Amino acid sequence: MPAARPRVLLVGVIPEVAAALETALAAEVDLIDVAAEEVLTHLDPDAGRRGATVVLIGRELPAPVGMVHAVRPDGIDVAVLAVSTPATEAKLATVPLLFSDDQVRAIPAARADELPAMVRRLLHGMARRAQYAGVRAAAQRQLSAGAAGIGRQVGEQMFGEFLNQAPIGAVMLDDTGGVAAWNHRAAEILDLAAPESLHHCLTALFPSPTGTRLRHHLAHPADPNATFERTRPDGAAQTVRISPQQVLDTHGRERTLVLVEDVTDRVQVERQLAERTSHALLSGDVAAAVTAGGPLPVRLQKTAQATVDRLDAAFARIWVLDPVRNMLHLRASAGLYTHLDGAHGHVPVGALKIGLIAAERRPHLTNSVIGDPRINDQEWARREGMQAFAGYPLIVDEELMGVLGLFARHPLPDTTLDALAGIASQIAVGIRQDRLLQRLSNTAETLQHALLPAALPDLPGLSLAARYLPGAEGVDTGGDWYEVLHLDADHTAFVVGDVVGQGAAAAAMMGQLRSALAAYLLEGHTPARALEHLNHFTSRIDGARGSTTTVMVLDTSTGRLRWACAGHLPPLVVEPRGTPRYLEAGRGPCLAVFDDPPFHEGQIHLTPGSSVLLYTDGLVERRGETIDDGLDRLAAAAAQLTPAAPDLIIDEIMVRMLTGQDRADDTAVIIARLDASGPR
Repeated sequence: MPAARPRVLLVGVIPEVAAALETALAAEVDLIDVAAEEVLTHLDPDAGRRGATVVLIGRELPAPVGMVHAVRPDGIDVAVLAVSTPATEAKLATVPLLFSDDQVRAIPAARADELPAMVRRLLHGMARRAQYAGVRAAAQRQLSAGAAGIGRQVGEQMFGEFLNQAPIGAVMLDDTGGVAAWNHRAAEILDLAAPESLHHCLTALFPSPTGTRLRHHLAHPADPNATFERTRPDGAAQTVRISPQQVLDTHGRERTLVLVEDVTDRVQVERQLAERTSHALLSGDVAAAVTAGGPLPVRLQKTAQATVDRLDAAFARIWVLDPVRNMLHLRASAGLYTHLDGAHGHVPVGALKIGLIAAERRPHLTNSVIGDPRINDQEWARREGMQAFAGYPLIVDEELMGVLGLFARHPLPDTTLDALAGIASQIAVGIRQDRLLQRLSNTAETLQHALLPAALPDLPGLSLAARYLPGAEGVDTGGDWYEVLHLDADHTAFVVGDVVGQGAAAAAMMGQLRSALAAYLLEGHTPARALEHLNHFTSRIDGARGSTTTVMVLDTSTGRLRWACAGHLPPLVVEPRGTPRYLEAGRGPCLAVFDDPPFHEGQIHLTPGSSVLLYTDGLVERRGETIDDGLDRLAAAAAQLTPAAPDLIIDEIMVRMLTGQDRADDTAVIIARLDASGPR
């Protein structure tokens, strides 16, 4: 009698998904759309149900967990596949605690395209478990009939016609674990033949480590899907699923019936899929690492760690070439070894296996580390169980960037080596990108320092200090600037500014604004009037809109301080006794945001011994806090440091404000103190 077609009962499945399932599965299964209250009727054994059934619960069913419990899936005749939604996800998460994956599976609605494949997997598992149950039951009937005692039967003679025709291999073991009987399928799978295979230990058909594991599995079966690998007499690799079952003979004694299934092709496909997935994930990990921000060694370390994790490597290392010294420097090491010093920390090109890879500019690949002439420490390789080594020169556009090397305790297939070649190319591009950015950073920083004052003027009645610190991320250099101008015998101007943009372009833009503002001040314009002229000038410079600055002019003869701000943070004044206050007057918009905005001035008289601090936002901005928090920290630090000289104050403020921070922005700071002797 032909086997009944499997069925899929669709409960609460939306029409679009039902149509897709019909297209994908109609040739293999019967799809039946049923109401929730009709499901149990369709599953009633008395209703003539035949064949395996998957109950597919769609997202329109509001209480899927109740349906799962009502169906009572056993994984042999009935299984459940539930589509989860945000509303039902939490409740369905409890199902795995009560049912195995063979009985119930859940899948998010966003992955509905995977439903046909999951239905097939459930049906395949149900069919296999049904075959196992049938073979076991048939073997039990044979033994219970008493017509053929195990002690008087050999080879295939023990099993009746049903078992000999079964698609599942069946092997009966004797009291010592030897092979006492088998069916045709078992003979094909395990290469059994009478009389030489009789009483031959089953575990002897597998290599030593695998045989030991199989012996434990036969005595204490825990995983019904356990697989074991062996090499067949013709040299072909084979993977066998082995499931021991206990049956009783006519004397009530337990016998071990071993069900065997050749899953070589299936395991190979699964491994290939897992391998491709792993390689794709590795490529994504490496791409994310090499293109991320931060120092190159940190990004290379993430790359090495991803390589170890995704490829199950013993350890992986990355060397970066110093082209001037022709030396490879170890910059990342993950896995068994994580140190960066030692004999392989600095390798001359042409020395050792790593240096030879760089010199020859071609990979060195081997799955036979023991005996490879380039693996110098053979004793170490034996002790650590190393089997494979892969080393790749990191080359982009014929320029050598470094070397990638890894060891593994298992052979590396060609597909993995191909993936590593691609990874090596990604790393090479990342290193070159870092070099280019570093060159740009050096150019921008050189330009920035060339445009900043070479030294502060020595002015009577004033103590001055200034610092500039570039951003920590290379080409972020270039936007911040400061200036001190001795206008005449009694007047000195102080300026800080922050230009929109980064790198050399921002540095060049800063040079234009700095020069223009200096000219306006030297012409005798007040701070507010100078900013009005600068606003008009800035509007003519592409990309400069939104830049900020603060201009101060101090009359050292009277202590009179005037200032105006264009979108910049407020100056800080600290009195001789340490009382800090921000100068909130004189505020105006950022440069070139409006055509002709009025800029207003603030004015105070400084007490002798008072200090004025001008700064850019890089000093007070910190991730995770407001700008007001940063201003409070600056005021507190400046107040505590008041008695010290300006040079000491500015250095300590930079330490307190910036230590431990990711300085994505550059920082400029000026401190000017009116001497305690008072105005001249």
